[in-house]
Amino acid sequence: MKQDLPQMLIPLPAPPQQIGPPSDYALSRSPLMALLLVLQTAACIGRIFFLLDILGGFIMVIMVVVGWCGWAKNMHITFISYWGMLCLINGIFDMVRFIDLAVNHAPVFSKALGFRYNFMSSIHLAVPLVTLPGALLAWFLYRSLTADAIYDDAYQPAAAERQPLVPRGAPRDSQFQPFAGSGQRLGGT
Repeated sequence: MKQDLPQMLIPLPAPPQQIGPPSDYALSRSPLMALLLVLQTAACIGRIFFLLDILGGFIMVIMVVVGWCGWAKNMHITFISYWGMLCLINGIFDMVRFIDLAVNHAPVFSKALGFRYNFMSSIHLAVPLVTLPGALLAWFLYRSLTADAIYDDAYQPAAAERQPLVPRGAPRDSQFQPFAGSGQRLGGT
C-alpha cells in the first residue's frame, strides 16, 4: 500500500474539510481573526523592512496569506487549520529567537541605544506575540467544528465516497469487524 510522503514523515490526521457554511462560533470569531491577521501583516512588514529578516519574513508572508485566504473564504476551516499550524511553528521559533536575543545580547530595551534599536526590539517581541494567539484561535475553531462530531482519522475514503461528519451518539452503518478473517503467516503461500 503506497502512502503519501508527507503522511509518512509527519503522521498528522487529514485537515478538516468544510462541509456547508461555517459555524456560528466561527463567524463570531471572524473579527478577532481579522485583527490578528492585520497585526501579523504589520509585524511581517516590520520584520522584512526594518529587521531585514528576508527568510523569516518570507515564511511569515506565507503564513499570513494562508490566514487571509481562510478568512476571505468565509472562515474556511481547512485554511484556518494550516494557518494555525504555521502560527504555532513560526511562533515557537520566533519566541526562542527572542529569548536568545534577550539572554545573549544587549538588553531588550535601552534608552542609551536609541529609538531605532528599541523599535527593532519591539518588532522582535511583537512577532511571537501576534503569531502564537493565531495558533490558539485556530485550535478553538477546529475544536468547535469537531466537538459535536465523530471524525474518523483511521479511515479516510476518497473524496467521492466521503461522508459528512456523524454527530456523537448517532448509530454508524459500518460493516467493519476488527480481528475478523483468517490469519496470515510471513513467508506463507
